[in-house]
Amino acid sequence: MDQDKSYERAMNMALRLLAVRARSVNEIRTRLADRGVEGPVLEKVIEKLLDLNYLDDAEFAGQWTRHLALNLLYGNRRIEASLREKGIPEEIISKAISGNREELDERAALSRVLDKKIKGLKTRNLDRKQKAKLARMLAGRGFSASLIYEALRNHREDNERPAAK
Repeated sequence: MDQDKSYERAMNMALRLLAVRARSVNEIRTRLADRGVEGPVLEKVIEKLLDLNYLDDAEFAGQWTRHLALNLLYGNRRIEASLREKGIPEEIISKAISGNREELDERAALSRVLDKKIKGLKTRNLDRKQKAKLARMLAGRGFSASLIYEALRNHREDNERPAAK
């Protein structure tokens, strides 16, 4: 009887967490364990959620990657770190990133972020400090150094070309 109440309480907690947003199996397991759900009850809840298809790490990774890549314009490194933090296996991470990068590749995302941040200024008008600050911000968003420098160089060259007549 007591275990039935524990199971029901744990299932309700899990469903409330899933009502807010999709979550990975590891996230649900950790959140329930933090709230005192233990052993067989915890595993029974996870198993039931998997059976109901309320938990699916591959589906979650795809949704989460899409959100970070298209809405927040994060680089692959930041997306990968976020998914790893949520307990997603490496093979699922790489599939999710490559699947979502077909819609907006990493270079295009970096270019959009760069355009937003400098708002039409010519990169050649930025001093060394401003460029370094911009590079740090882009690195913090998960873009690689080589992509950042390439984007800064290309943006400068694009702005230096005379307008077509």
